Amino acid sequence: MRTVPLIDLTAHFDDAADPADRHRLYADVDRALCDIGFLCVRGHGIAPEVIAAAQGVARRFFELDEAVKDEVRARRFRTR
Repeated sequence: MRTVPLIDLTAHFDDAADPADRHRLYADVDRALCDIGFLCVRGHGIAPEVIAAAQGVARRFFELDEAVKDEVRARRFRTR
């Protein structure tokens, strides 16, 4: 089983980053998404409290009854 890669996005956000570092970053992202379909990231600049708040909202949403979640299901993906 392959592991989901952890990719550091710092070079993308650093104006002084070497273009070769950016190229490697973008190649790493492309490879992860093409080969595995997933990736984890760091160096994105999102504050930990914002991440925690988003995780809390997601957790509460997924704890809802299916009927409630079905009300907000994206129409184009509705299968029932």
